[in-house]
Parts: sequence; structure tokens; C-alpha cells
Amino acid sequence: MENNTFENQLKTVEPIIYKLSCTDIPGMDREDIQQELRIEAWCVWKTYDANNGAKFATYAYPMLKRRTIDLHRRSSCKKRMPTEKILSLESLFDDKSYEPSRTVEENESSEMTELIKNACSDLPELDQNIAWLLMSGYNHNEIAKMCHVSHVTVSRHKAIIKNHLLQAMARNV
Repeated sequence: MENNTFENQLKTVEPIIYKLSCTDIPGMDREDIQQELRIEAWCVWKTYDANNGAKFATYAYPMLKRRTIDLHRRSSCKKRMPTEKILSLESLFDDKSYEPSRTVEENESSEMTELIKNACSDLPELDQNIAWLLMSGYNHNEIAKMCHVSHVTVSRHKAIIKNHLLQAMARNV
């Protein structure tokens, strides 16, 4: 029974903790990572049942690995947070440094623009803004920068807008 003390079990997972702490996590040094993993090992040890036939290190490894991945996610999520919130579409154009990469052709009818605008009126505000910016000739990267989202998010919203417009066209035909 003495072998089941936390100190003895911790000795069996120390090499795993050392190996997992060699990864680079922004804002944390190796000692911080090791401390987080030791805390996780303590939580795992409390649920460990020696009678199930698995060694503690075998039982603990997936949980320690998961904790390391969670630490990576937590540190990188903070970087992707927008630095400021967009209050309205007009606030995008207060900064005159944004010029569209191309502009909507002059010969395109304003009737088409109005149809699209009406079809998008029931979309969320971000989708409406992205639709308007796309029609104004901005590219994905420019829109992403203006809306404080990633270019992947812009692409995803563009697909939502496209599907919504196709459904609106199907209803009107």
C-alpha cells in the first residue's frame, strides 16, 4: 500500500512531466508548465484505482498530455482576441487609410445592390457589414483587418452570405 502514495506515484510520472514541459508555451517557463502538470497529476492520482491493473504512469499520461494541449490553447486564444470592438459600419471608414483593392464597376446597377441589401437585411450585423465590404471591392484580408477577425472567419461568413442570397433568389424566382 505504501507504493500508492502520491510521492511514489509522482516519481513514476516525473519523466513524462519533464518531457511534456519541454514544449514552448508563450508566457510560461518550464517550471510553470511542470507545476501545472504536477497539479494535474495530483488530480489524476485522486481518481486512480490501482486495482484496475493499469500503472499510474499509463493512466496519467493522456490526462497530462491533454493538460499540456489545454495550456497551449489558453495561451494562444488570448492573442486572437480583437483589440477593439467595431461599433458600426460607419466607424470602419473613419480611418481613411483603407482603400479597396478594387471597386464595384460603375455600370453595375444600383438595383442589384438594393436587392442584395434587402436580401441581407435579416442577417446578423457582421454578415451585413462583410457583404457590403465585399460589394465595395475589399478583399478578405482587408475586411478581416477592418472587422478585427481572421480571414478564415471572413471566408466562412462569405459562404453564409452566399447561401442566404441563393435561398433568397430561389424564393423570388
